[in-house]
Amino acid sequence: MTTPYEVFKSIDDKDLIIEICKSKAIETVVVVDNEEKPIKSRKLIRSLENECLSKGYLKLLETLKRDTLKEVARPFLPADDKVPNSKPVLIRRSIEKMEPNYKERLSEFSEDTLKLMLKDLDEDIPDSKDEQVDKLDAVACEFGLENFFSSFPAEKLKEISRSCGLKIKSESKNVILEHLIKLESFRPDKKKKKEKPEVEVVSKKKPKIKKGITAIDLQSHFLKSELVAYLREHDLETNGKKSFLIKCILCHLEDKPQPKKPGVYGKRKRKTKKQKEEEKKKRMAAIAKRKSVNGEKSEKAEKSEKTDKSEKSDKTDKSEKTEEERPAKKRNVEKEDKEKKTKERK
Repeated sequence: MTTPYEVFKSIDDKDLIIEICKSKAIETVVVVDNEEKPIKSRKLIRSLENECLSKGYLKLLETLKRDTLKEVARPFLPADDKVPNSKPVLIRRSIEKMEPNYKERLSEFSEDTLKLMLKDLDEDIPDSKDEQVDKLDAVACEFGLENFFSSFPAEKLKEISRSCGLKIKSESKNVILEHLIKLESFRPDKKKKKEKPEVEVVSKKKPKIKKGITAIDLQSHFLKSELVAYLREHDLETNGKKSFLIKCILCHLEDKPQPKKPGVYGKRKRKTKKQKEEEKKKRMAAIAKRKSVNGEKSEKAEKSEKTDKSEKSDKTDKSEKTEEERPAKKRNVEKEDKEKKTKERK
């Protein structure tokens, strides 16, 4: 696994390193005698490495269980103090004591604590202590690089990979990030073209019926009568369609068992008198059922029609009454108007 220092050191463009530092709020300029002077690229790379490692070890501690965190934080606490139960407190105290020399602090832990840490991370546990420390450091570096570069868009990651001298032919952010962390180029495999099935070609001349002859040659160059004659010579089945006869010849030539005979489609068997009578009874019963169902439906329809007619007649009577009442109202109004006029004249 590559370290953060190796990744940042492989970036050739200094302006790009400065841009990355600014995006992570890392100082790129130092004020000396009221003058701003740029920091050297080596120091910038070291500061980027520290930033990356701090994030990586923080994530490593976050993935550990509470009991293992207690074992990690115990050597950093005074002998009189109790080990806190809060997971965030344990992480904060242990990360404060471990930075900036993380790997050296890991080597101070006992083998049991290192094994517990690797077990929580679902990693293989090596035999020696140095290998265990290297394994944990590699996991922390991987976490840190993933966390560091995941905030950049895919286009920026491509630019960084180009400055590192990598050729990553992909638009996927995850693919670019994966190969940038490993400092590996990537080129997707070309899709293999599907092989077209071989088409059998008909031979120009009429071949002899022998081993190696194809079904197309038998179909195109030989008549059915010729195939039947060949089958009769070799005491084989002669009844059936031409396609079946061809199968028989090919099986005979290749020493395979003969195909099954095609089904014989003869005349239908005549039904007995009893069968005819039973079918007739079934038909009559089905017709009777239909009639009974239709009769019930017709009765319901008649009832619905009667109710509709009665409703219509009621509506017509009401309309006629209203028409008769209307002129009577008009007459009364006219009488009242005449009476008013006569009174006014008087």
